[in-house]
Order: sequence, then structure tokens, then C-alpha cells
Amino acid sequence: MLSNDLIGTERFYCEILGLELSERGDSTISFAAGNSTLTFLHTTRENCIYHFAFEIPHNKLNEAQKWLASRVDLIEFQGSPVIDFPNWNAKSLYFYDNNGNVLECIARFDNERGSEKPFGSSDLTSISEIALVADNVKELAADLIKRYELSHFTRQKQSEEFSVLGDDNGLIILVNSNHKWFPTPVKVGRFPVSLTIENSNGKFTIDYIR
Repeated sequence: MLSNDLIGTERFYCEILGLELSERGDSTISFAAGNSTLTFLHTTRENCIYHFAFEIPHNKLNEAQKWLASRVDLIEFQGSPVIDFPNWNAKSLYFYDNNGNVLECIARFDNERGSEKPFGSSDLTSISEIALVADNVKELAADLIKRYELSHFTRQKQSEEFSVLGDDNGLIILVNSNHKWFPTPVKVGRFPVSLTIENSNGKFTIDYIR
């Protein structure tokens, strides 16, 4: 992902979210988020806004809400910061990072990845979702399915405006370019992103450059 403020990005992810800095270069910075690595590449472009989600233990949603609320402003939807996705059997909390990216912490109750210790940064266990923006969602979904042997997420109804690939362990969200990032007023945009994914079909990288 791109960022025009790597210093501010380091401060946000290390000091506010408490992630471990795993690598710092002249133009890149990376953080460890559980079993995932989050990397930003410096750019002079402004307002490169992405959406991605961290998975959290399914039994720590209330603790996560309190922990996050002491560090960031949670985004409310219909009067609540906790957003329910009944078809997914999941609930989420949303907030912005220093770049304006729309971040999410999602508890997936069917994954049964619980924790008995107090909630903290180590409970951001993985990057479990990332969104890609396309003018033709249906075409992009078909291309990714063909190239990488992915499949539609069975819990989500697919449409020409919105499609989801993967399973409860990891999802690629495909959003039409005329949308806004849920649950915000921020217009989506198409920016370069590279995803490295490991599943039953092996490990592969998707370079999405639009």
C-alpha cells in the first residue's frame, strides 16, 4: 500500500496500535500483525485510501472496543461503533489510521480463535481482509478466480457492485469504483496494492496496479 507519511505511519502503527516494526527502509516500512506483514511504500501522491481488516479473537470484541476507543475515534454506524454482519456471523469495529485508511477489527465467531488474556496489540492476529476497487467487479472476480483458483465467499451474495472471494480465514473484497468505503463518507479509489496469500492452493502474490 502507499503512504505519503511514513513517519506518521510508524507512529500510528507502533505507538497507537502497538504493532512491532519489522522493517524500515528508505522508502518502505513494515509491521508485524500476528501472522501477517503490513507494508507501506512511500509516495508523493495524496489521499491514497485503502480498506483492510485485522482479525481479533471472537471472545474479545467488548475488550477490543474499549482498548481501541482509548486510542482512536471509532466510526459509528446507525448509532453504534459495533457493526453486526449476521450472514457472516461476525461483528466489527471501524476506525481511521493516520493516512485516512479505513481499518477494521473483525471478530468471526465461527473461527473459534479465542483468547484468555487481556486484549492487546498481539490480538490483532492477522490481516484477514483487503479491498480492491474496480470499474467492473464481476470481471475482476472472474479473473482472480481463474488465475489463483479462488472461490466466492459462500456467506456473501455476489453482485456486479460488490463481491467477496475467499473464506473465513481470509477475504478479498471487490468494490465498484462508484462506492464509498463502508461505513464512511469516503469515496473509494483505485491505488496499487500487492497481496501475498497462502491457502490450500499454495502461496501466491497478487499485484493489483490500476
